[in-house]
Amino acid sequence: MGEGEAEAIWTIIDADWETHRAEYVRVAPASHAARIVVKIDGVDEESCRVRVSYTITAISDHGLALLESFSEDGYAERMQDWRRQISSHLESVPR
Repeated sequence: MGEGEAEAIWTIIDADWETHRAEYVRVAPASHAARIVVKIDGVDEESCRVRVSYTITAISDHGLALLESFSEDGYAERMQDWRRQISSHLESVPR
């Protein structure tokens, strides 16, 4: 998915529907390789807590710039953007 430096191959390594955990690898040949683990825990009937962990290996200068964007502030901004996108989508889905 993506083009140029953003082109990447995503591979699901593990998906456990009972524990609500998924692990996948993203390889962007022009910049980096990453292992991502997502775990979802229910909080109550209408909310959940999502934990995401990343292990990223830069393989170019572009990959090094990506690593720098994972500062505490940069990551918080990225997660707020994801939250906005997910919330917007959920609001558009009929219940």
